Parts: sequence; C-alpha cells; structure tokens
Amino acid sequence: MSERAERPAKKRMSFFERYLTLWVALCIIAGTVIGSRFPGVVDALSAYTYAEISLPIAVLIWLMIFPMMLQIDFASVRRVGEKRQGLVVTTVVNWLIKPFTMFGIAWLFFNVIFADLITPELAQQYLAGAVLLGAAPCTAMVFVWSYLADGDPAYTLVQVAVNDLIMLVAFVPIVSLLLGIGGVPVPWDTMALSVVLFVVVPLTAGYFTRKTLIARKGLRWFEQSFLPRFGPVTIVALLATLVAIFIFQGEIILDNPLHILLIAIPLSIQTFLIFAIAYGWAWKWRIEHPIAAPAGFIGASNFFELAVAVAIALFGLTSGAALATVVGVLVEVPLMLSLVWIANRTRGAFPERAARPAQGEPSATVVRVGRGMRTPAGTECGYYYEDLHRGAERRECRAARAARSLPWRPSDCGRCPVPEILLRSGGPDFGVRTAIRALPFGLARSVRVECWCERHLLEVAEPLEGCPACRAEAEELLRRASQTGETTSD
Repeated sequence: MSERAERPAKKRMSFFERYLTLWVALCIIAGTVIGSRFPGVVDALSAYTYAEISLPIAVLIWLMIFPMMLQIDFASVRRVGEKRQGLVVTTVVNWLIKPFTMFGIAWLFFNVIFADLITPELAQQYLAGAVLLGAAPCTAMVFVWSYLADGDPAYTLVQVAVNDLIMLVAFVPIVSLLLGIGGVPVPWDTMALSVVLFVVVPLTAGYFTRKTLIARKGLRWFEQSFLPRFGPVTIVALLATLVAIFIFQGEIILDNPLHILLIAIPLSIQTFLIFAIAYGWAWKWRIEHPIAAPAGFIGASNFFELAVAVAIALFGLTSGAALATVVGVLVEVPLMLSLVWIANRTRGAFPERAARPAQGEPSATVVRVGRGMRTPAGTECGYYYEDLHRGAERRECRAARAARSLPWRPSDCGRCPVPEILLRSGGPDFGVRTAIRALPFGLARSVRVECWCERHLLEVAEPLEGCPACRAEAEELLRRASQTGETTSD
C-alpha cells in the first residue's frame, strides 16, 4: 500500500484560524459601534500620531508581523534548487502575473461595473487597497493551507523565504507602477518607508532573534517552546488593529454597507483565478501534488497584514484603501478553505511519488505477459492481456494496479506511455505500475506511470532512460570489454 493510500486523521486549523472570518466580522461590528457612538475614542486615538501614522496602530502592526517573521528560516533558501519547477511557478505567478491581474480585475469592477454604486474617489481608494493585496503574496497562512492539503512543508518554507526576499525589492516598484497607471498618487519615499518599517525592520529583527535563540537554546526549544508563545500575539494584534480601523471607518460603513460586498467580489474572483493559473500550470508540468498545492496557495492567499499596514501608512485609517485590505482579511479564510477542498479533491490528477515496493512485491502484484499482445491502440505491450476466443471477451491491463487508480478502460491505451517505456527501457528487472486518473473537472483521463528496478530496489524517475544503476553497470561492462579488446589486440 502506498504512503498516500493510508490517509492520516483529518487535519484541523487552530481555533482562531478556523473562525478568523467570524472574528473579523465581530471586529467590524465592534469597531463600527464604538466609532459611531463614542466619538471621543476616535479623538483619543488620533492624538497619538507621528508623520500621519497612528502610533498605537503602528505598535499593533509590528506585534502582528514580527511573530510571523520569526518562523521564516532563510537558511532554507540554500535548498532552492531542489524543487525548481515549483519555485518557477510560484515566482512567475506571484510577481509577473498576480499584481497585474488584480489591478485589471479591480479597475474593471470599481471603475466600470460598479461605477453607478461607487464614487470615483472611493473607486481609486478601493483600487489602491486591492493592488496592495495583489502585490503581497502570503507569508504565514500559507503554512496552514499547505498543511491542510498535505503539502510539502520543506518546499512551503523555501517558497515563503524566496518570496519574502523578492518582496524587499519588488513590492515598492510594482505597487508604485500600478497605482500610477490607476491615477492614484503615491510618493516613492512614503512607500519605501512603509516597507522598511513593516517588512525590513520586523524581518531583520525576526532573523537575528531566531538565529540567536537557536544558537543558545537549540532548534527544538525554539520551535516547541518559544514560537508557540507568539501564536496568540499575532491574532490578538490583528483583531485589535481591525477594531481600531473600523472605529475610524464606522461612519463610512453605516453610510455604505453594500461596499463590503462590492469590494469582496473582485477580490474573490482574483483568488480563484490566481489559484487556477498556478495550480493548472503545476498540473501541466506534472509537478507532484505536495508541491503543486502550496504553489497555488501562496499566490491565491495574501500577506494581508502587510497590505493593511501599508494602506494605513499611505492613505490613513479612514481611507477606502484600508477598508479594501480589511475586506481581504474578511474573505481570506472561506475562500482559501474552498481552494483546499478543491486541491484535496483533485489530488489524483497529479503524479504521485512512486512508492518503492518491497523486495518481491512487484512480481506478486504486476504480471507481465511475455513479449506482449497488441493493445486496442495498435501497440504491443507486455502488460496488456485479452482473450476473445470461444465467445469470451476479456481485456485487462495488468499494470493498472496503483493505489486509488480508476478502473482501466481500453481507450486508456491510446494515451499510455508504457509500450514505449518497455521498448526503450524494459528488462527482466524493470517494474511498471500505472494509475488511471481523472483530469480536473472530469473532462478527460490520464495515465501516470511508476517504475522501479527490482535488481537495485530503486525508483526510476525517468522511465524512458531506464534505471540509472543498471545503465552505469552496463557502461562499466562496455568499458571493461573495450579495455580487454585493446589488450588482446596488443
């Protein structure tokens, strides 16, 4: 039985994470009520500002971001070459596609489709908030989504570290470019200062804190004792920030309650679109599901803590941009849980890492029929068998034995690569097992192949090239034969 056939117990999010949407909704209600009925609170918070930045909000934002930066292990960047295809998908989608699709979708909805419902001034503000979300790929919650979809934790860590490093140099120019196209004036110095305050400073502090504590106490103490203490800090700081935002936004919400829905619509469309692009690209490249799933999640999800912080710093607590980023927080959990569900349901469409069989297992589960019979596709295959004599009508594929494979159909032979693999690499020690999978939405079927060498008990990653150990032995025999021939001739 393969490792994936044995499903672990159902995975769950933490209490706060699972009900984040509810907490955000309660913060909206609490902040709106406080702001509308107790105007003195607004005046009190406004009194503590520096360079148009609310100091209480700045403290809350740092408390919100710093614990997440502690989790990032930049030493993992050294493993960047191990999952090269997944990182290509992540990097291209997050930085060359996602910000621009977010801008296009938001501009279309706020300036055209919803033009009769939103004033031009608010449309610009909402566009700015959407762009800030689109230019900030997820840093923390992606670990949760990856965990729920059985993603590769090592790859998830690497892609987060790589994207955070890219964010340091790409966030400011991309946001400035898109907001400039949208007619939203943003000074470069203010934008750069925001990134320094809310990315560079907590990132640097997190890096040195992590490095120092691990050197003194060890990695196990850091991860099991120190980090868990900061888990509630991020959530509480986030919720307190949202309450403060809606204390200032209360009047706007009461006057325009429909606007939250209007903002949520383009953000939701963007989330599903980016996931479809990244996840579909990974499927097209035959990337394994534990890599494909987190590659899709990191772009679909947002670093909303950074987006909220920059929106407040650039446009203020009462701005439409700040409201738009908060709506991003509101819709994050239900949208991402739906994508986790999609990823888990379509797992079978992706190639699985072939489980190396125990010695003797292949001969008990896969029976090869001599040189092979002619398949319905017209090719000869050692794993195809049919018996059409004396009224019998029996056809079967004796390689389609992988765990969770769909029932074999004769039409599957037309897309099966096994005959070519056997022609080029087949031998008495070469084992083959196939899995029939349904492609996304059930539009077609595919044949995934797992190959191994019984002689060396090795998984064969490139079936058309054969077992690398057997190939090396053959090359060594040829080399020795060549040397023997030269010696005899001399």
